[in-house]
Amino acid sequence: MPISRKDEAVVERAVAALRRAETAARLRQCLAILIPIWTGAGIGKTAALLGVSEAAVRRLRHRFAHDGAGDQPTATRGGRRRALLPIEQERSFVTPWIAQPQHRGELDVAAFRAAYEERVGRTVAKSTIYRLLARHGWRPDEPASAARGDAV
Repeated sequence: MPISRKDEAVVERAVAALRRAETAARLRQCLAILIPIWTGAGIGKTAALLGVSEAAVRRLRHRFAHDGAGDQPTATRGGRRRALLPIEQERSFVTPWIAQPQHRGELDVAAFRAAYEERVGRTVAKSTIYRLLARHGWRPDEPASAARGDAV
């Protein structure tokens, strides 16, 4: 099967990047492009040869196409992919609740949770609320006996 001109350009870029590859990740990225073109292997076979998942092969190929010659370091997948609000909006929502001096560590968590659920438009687990509050510096007060070190 003949290779198209577009594929020829990709092969040239991938081979050049392959020769300059200094890390296993960069080598894997180049091979994700070259193995299917050179051998006609599908995504599944390419993934098996590289020892990664099919989704990883697709990501490697996408990064190569969008990183120019594949010379740029690839970004990690970190981030808040399941956040209900961007961190800035979350901060602006939480700050008035925890900044009031009358709270002094005490907060009506049920009222906060209801307001937050109204803001995001869905129900939220109690653990999510406590993690959100902790992320912004609020901690619940300890019972007086625990603070004194009394045995419970």
